[in-house]
Amino acid sequence: MNMKRIIAAVVTASIIGGAAGSGMQMINAEELGPHFTVPHKELKSSGSYDSVSWTIDEEGTLTISGTGYLPNNFTGQDVYGHWFTCIPGSVKKIVIEEGITEIADHTFASCNVVSVDIASSVKYIDNGAFEYCTDLETVNLHEGLERIENYAFENCRSLESIKLPESVTYIGSRAFGICNHLKEISFPESLPEFPEGITECYEKDSFIFTPWYEEYLENNRFVIWNGVVLDGKPVNGVLEIPDTATGIAERAFAYYGEELTTVIIPDGITVIGETAFRGCESLTSVSIAGTVKEIKEDAFAYCKTLESLTISEGVEKIGRYAFNGCHKLTSVTVPASTNSIDDRAFGECRNLETATILDPECDIFMDQYTITANVIRGYKGSTAEKYAETYGYKFEAIDEDETAYTGSDEITAKENVSDCLKGDTTGDGIVDISDITMLSLYLLGDNSLDENQQKAADIDDNDKVDLADLARLMQYISKKIESL
Repeated sequence: MNMKRIIAAVVTASIIGGAAGSGMQMINAEELGPHFTVPHKELKSSGSYDSVSWTIDEEGTLTISGTGYLPNNFTGQDVYGHWFTCIPGSVKKIVIEEGITEIADHTFASCNVVSVDIASSVKYIDNGAFEYCTDLETVNLHEGLERIENYAFENCRSLESIKLPESVTYIGSRAFGICNHLKEISFPESLPEFPEGITECYEKDSFIFTPWYEEYLENNRFVIWNGVVLDGKPVNGVLEIPDTATGIAERAFAYYGEELTTVIIPDGITVIGETAFRGCESLTSVSIAGTVKEIKEDAFAYCKTLESLTISEGVEKIGRYAFNGCHKLTSVTVPASTNSIDDRAFGECRNLETATILDPECDIFMDQYTITANVIRGYKGSTAEKYAETYGYKFEAIDEDETAYTGSDEITAKENVSDCLKGDTTGDGIVDISDITMLSLYLLGDNSLDENQQKAADIDDNDKVDLADLARLMQYISKKIESL
């Protein structure tokens, strides 16, 4: 375990039993948060180490003075350990006076402190300096502070507001993450408005899982920086990426919960980043437009309920583990434009019956778990046939004149549908997952619906076909509603 995260013993026990006392206090390590274990040492009400000294008064205020770097551990004649010695019930306020310039990693992590005042001489608050201070209500930051590093105030769950001084130039990853009462953030005029300035002034998750961030998503739907979607909020289970975007960032929607069931990726998006939708366990339908050139590593891995996958003509590369562990996927067609399928792109797909590979020369990573389908379909003499023969999969040849489904506008509507069955967008007389795919493609603009199909797709009978119809159809297919 990292020694920076271990508390050994620390400052002063006379404060516990009163100014005249010198008794011991038995410390419950669990009270200090998830990072620390505590040997029991005698505490003192004042002390020093190098250029730093401290005092603790009778009201429970820890005052730290000195010059330069405030370390998170120290060695002295009577003490050995860390500065985060705010034993529950003793120190309620920390005052860091002028002269200190930097607060080290995890210095006060997991203290039960209520109030912190940091002098203007402090330029840097390092990683996790005040993380897990769950009782912290007030933080006073002053002009002069430049950087608030990763996790600095993460999990400060009693913090409701923060004012950032004009001198601040950078706020790190999850610096205020999971501060689940943080509603008000006062930004300096010197910083660009969030999310502008991400990577230079902010990280995409600097304020994640706070009421302030949730309100931002309610008002804006998406966090987009330089055309790349960093985060967003589904509506009725459907996440339709805006067509003004050009890419989806890594981890953008990873591990979303029940609120995400359908993803529509429109024309204009060129890349889906690593782990972008990994572990979205309620995701059932994905439609990917042909402008996407690459689906990167782990992009949809372990989306265990994914049943409908549309990869449109134009997609060139499917990265390693891209759809690994999609247990409910039963069939997939990889378009002729796709020239590379990397390691385990469709591995651990337990119910994958057929995988159709339309590029005869597609570079398929040679491993038995790259495509775990019962039947591999492709052209005779193709790399798909070689793959199937090498690893013992059944191979089924595609006729040269066969028009295979590619997710593009080669899909044509069935004609002469005499009776319109609500939700039957394919016109085959059955309402199933294929109807979700057909409707998704129509909404993407990748296919057309004839008059009868449009009538079937207009589930709410308002004379238009839109996302609301798709959402209701998905609810019906997933048995969340009993009828259309």
